[in-house]
Amino acid sequence: MGPDWGTAIISGVPLAFANVVKPGKIGIVGASGTGIQEVTVQIDRFGGGITHALGTGGRDLSDKIGAITMLDAIKALANHDQTEVIVIVSKPPAKEVRDEVVTLLQSLSKPVVAIFLGEDPHNHEGNIYYANTLEETAAIAVDLAKGNPVKANYNELQGEVPAVELKQEQKTIKGLYSGGTLGYEAATLMKRGLGLADSGSHEEGYLFKANGFEVADLGDDIYTQGKPHPMIDPETRIEFFKKAAQDESTAIILFDVVLGYGSHDDMAGALLPGIQKIQEEAKAQGKTIYFVATVCGTPQDPQGLAEQKAKLESAGVIIRDSNNQAVRTALAMLGIQIEEQDKEVVPASQESKVEITTSSELEKLLNEKPSVINVGLKKFTNAIVENGGRVVQFDWRPVAGGNPRMRKILSLLR
Repeated sequence: MGPDWGTAIISGVPLAFANVVKPGKIGIVGASGTGIQEVTVQIDRFGGGITHALGTGGRDLSDKIGAITMLDAIKALANHDQTEVIVIVSKPPAKEVRDEVVTLLQSLSKPVVAIFLGEDPHNHEGNIYYANTLEETAAIAVDLAKGNPVKANYNELQGEVPAVELKQEQKTIKGLYSGGTLGYEAATLMKRGLGLADSGSHEEGYLFKANGFEVADLGDDIYTQGKPHPMIDPETRIEFFKKAAQDESTAIILFDVVLGYGSHDDMAGALLPGIQKIQEEAKAQGKTIYFVATVCGTPQDPQGLAEQKAKLESAGVIIRDSNNQAVRTALAMLGIQIEEQDKEVVPASQESKVEITTSSELEKLLNEKPSVINVGLKKFTNAIVENGGRVVQFDWRPVAGGNPRMRKILSLLR
């Protein structure tokens, strides 16, 4: 597992933030946390299941690290008999590292579904099926696992677009995410919808900010120093909801609720008072601010998917079954459509042959229940034990609660 890693499921044992999903034939490697969660949740929704979901940390495909964890994990899944389809999920990677990963994937005999967020693939190549969205990634993987033909297009907007009544100045969407990869996906789709080029850079604290449209990853280090992650604590999100509502251009506030082990026991309920207050204040000003959300979870999750959706819907929040559909719905409410091209399978651009061997330690990891050392948040240990894993708890908290000024003072006192 790599640095800044947030989720994994190994032999049915959830590590850190993870959802309760059905077992099956699909193995996942992800340089993202909520990207893995969204893909596993959507696989479960489409009737599929997973063997393992291995988190490498979001920086694994940077040029400094070189995908060392992902390359090992791919080889391990290639040699894992129960895994029939491999899925790769990554935040925007360094090009040379991405190409090295693809070269390895082209050497596999198993089919692969890959999403490199920020890219806009128009075809599949050989055994690699490229996806534009996390929902499409899951849908293709389930079709491959079930032996179904792969469709040319999985990304059409589903359901009716809600009618809106907006003031003339209300023209923008504010995306406020607890999941970084979900935020990346939202930013990518918004750029496409608005016809803006992807520069590969963005203002600090934002994944996208242009023409009044914003997408922020509130789980980024800049927002979480000395504070709990927004998947655990609603406070930061409510503050940003209020700030977005004060912008007269805001028409829609777009957000995620991530369920599963480690997450808040009732995030929908915690966000509800803030949402209702914003709606009341907007109504007093003679306008409406719309909330559009996706709930990343399964019916088996401890919070209860149906209950979380029902609470949000009681406040008029528009709920969609995936982040992809939530973003497309929000854009369509403002009259913005994303054009999707059909994909076809073309031969691989090159013949690759990479030796695919793995260590006995990795083989053991993927064929037994894991033994885990859990550092810090003790609540993560419950899910490990409940699902047959072994765990040793090491209690740790940041010095001075993470306050850098106080930490410096304490170090001088020593």
